[in-house]
Amino acid sequence: MSDLKDTRSHIEKLTSTDTELKRDLTLFSAINIVIGGVLGSGIFMVASTMAQQLPSPFLIIVAWIVGGLLSLAGCLAYSELSAAMPQSGGQYVYLREAYGEKIAFLNGWTQFLVVQPGCIASVAAAFSIYAGYFFPTFGDMGLRLIAVAVIIVLTIINYLGVKEGSLINNIFTVAKVAAILILIGAGLFISPELASGNFQNFFTLNGVNLSTFGLAMIAVLWGYQGWDYTTFIAEEVKNPKKNVPLALSIGMIILIVIYIITNLAYLNVLTLGEMASATLPAADVALKVIGPTGGALISIAIMVSCFGSNNANILAAPRIYYAMAKDGLFFKKCAEVHPKFKTPGFSLIVGGVWACVLAMTNSFDQLYSMTVFAAFAFYALGGISVFVLRKKYPAIERPYKAPAFVVIVFILVSVVFVVNALVTSFNASLLGLVLIVIGFPVYAAFKKRRA
Repeated sequence: MSDLKDTRSHIEKLTSTDTELKRDLTLFSAINIVIGGVLGSGIFMVASTMAQQLPSPFLIIVAWIVGGLLSLAGCLAYSELSAAMPQSGGQYVYLREAYGEKIAFLNGWTQFLVVQPGCIASVAAAFSIYAGYFFPTFGDMGLRLIAVAVIIVLTIINYLGVKEGSLINNIFTVAKVAAILILIGAGLFISPELASGNFQNFFTLNGVNLSTFGLAMIAVLWGYQGWDYTTFIAEEVKNPKKNVPLALSIGMIILIVIYIITNLAYLNVLTLGEMASATLPAADVALKVIGPTGGALISIAIMVSCFGSNNANILAAPRIYYAMAKDGLFFKKCAEVHPKFKTPGFSLIVGGVWACVLAMTNSFDQLYSMTVFAAFAFYALGGISVFVLRKKYPAIERPYKAPAFVVIVFILVSVVFVVNALVTSFNASLLGLVLIVIGFPVYAAFKKRRA
């Protein structure tokens, strides 16, 4: 009888919408976190990789559609989990409930050690590189200090309140979408004399096979990364059982449309050869359509995009550390909520400091590449947890239930991505596995301290 009461109490806590944090985020803000988390520098840069691997306009567009639909499958799977368990931490919470604390901790440990701060550091570095367009005398150290300054400013803003952080995210997400739409308009409505001619040979396949298409899908799926950030902050979203699933689906559909029409604009202006050789295809489009001022405009657009994307990262990531600390599996102070601002203030500081260290040492790219396979391994486990939790907690109310076929597709794609990472980047993946294994003694230490 006691065990039954404990289970009921746990389920009530798990599904409750009560929170110490401020529930200030509207549906609009939650959608913008999905868009802001995904839409960083990738949209301006990935097109070059795509043209190298897929010398076919038709297949480039197909790849972005397929990648978007596969990411949408992930959104639908996580929509069921987030609506049933609207808690801070997202994936960490789902893995804890499905497989226990140890697996959940390893996920959170990987997110803390590399994935989230590595992403924050790399996006801040991208911001600083394009800031260097306007400050050409800045050396390498000067650019690193700009990256650190961006991280510090955004950490302070999000420390002062989730409403303040989401306001910045809303402003910069709208701004970068507007900038991208201007680029799209300029590219799609270019005069016929300047057009690339790709649309005349749109359906040419140019010898592309399944292997090269699969390789291109790696770049595409990374281009869609960050869609799950809204699940990290479910405790701060108004009416989370409804709005978090809506935000995931609406945000992803908007992203799919943006990626497709942006790439159509690239293809209308640049030949496949020009796209493949371009360091920054968007800049080449702007130069061809707008003229010499195009480089400055694109640099500003990328800086806006990176700043907004990093705000979404810094807003969402500390909620994982907060959830771990509440379970006694991370630094105790990370579970504290600021008495005035109602944010997980210390978690924000810890994440920000570590991201600054990676930005200053310039070691984030190496670390980040090590955990490509780990990130998708945890995605696969998250997808499987949909079925595990349906069996484990059949009585939990599920305002949204993902179609089984969609979840299975998401799981299979994640597994394929893991296998591909192990095959193509074995050494990096092996080192990433070592970083995860280090989490076992760290977990034991936190568990012993809690006891």
